[in-house]
Amino acid sequence: DTTRAVRRSRFSIGWQHPTWFRNPRDIEDAVHLLLQQDAEEAFALLQPGEQERFLEDFWKIRDPSPGTAANEVRDGFFARCDYANRTFAKSSLLPGMLTDMGRVFIRYGDPREVHRQVIPTGDNVLAKVLIDLGLNEDREIGTLGGTPGPDMRPFEVWVYEGEIPMPPEVDPREPLAKRFRLVFLFV
Repeated sequence: DTTRAVRRSRFSIGWQHPTWFRNPRDIEDAVHLLLQQDAEEAFALLQPGEQERFLEDFWKIRDPSPGTAANEVRDGFFARCDYANRTFAKSSLLPGMLTDMGRVFIRYGDPREVHRQVIPTGDNVLAKVLIDLGLNEDREIGTLGGTPGPDMRPFEVWVYEGEIPMPPEVDPREPLAKRFRLVFLFV
């Protein structure tokens, strides 16, 4: 046959060196933590060079010291992602950054207090710890045989107090009320 086969597609170049060697899945995981769902879906449709530009602009407006080569917010985010992947992974199928604990750690960093019980007994049951923290639940925490009783599941409570930094997805140009206490319960 003398006719040529022609295939057409969009063309884009990734200019930054890390783009050439990155696993597209890794960037999708990070972007999942940075963007709201509609923005994440739009990002997935971008070509590599467009994705680079989007992320460059995203981190640029969050850079606390734009006159330097380093972007401390971006570097801190990826350091927390790395730590979460090493510490909170549930299996080789679910990276630590996508677990509940990993997401909270990436957004807010190290908690000020951690209350952990692997085998709760006596005064270490979940209900008692929550009462001691001055928290209350609008629903029952646990039941035994239909009557209120201690919740015997292993748990961990993370408490963030003081001026809590905004998560990376928040646009720093928008005025937001500062939070001074966040509590996360992992059962």
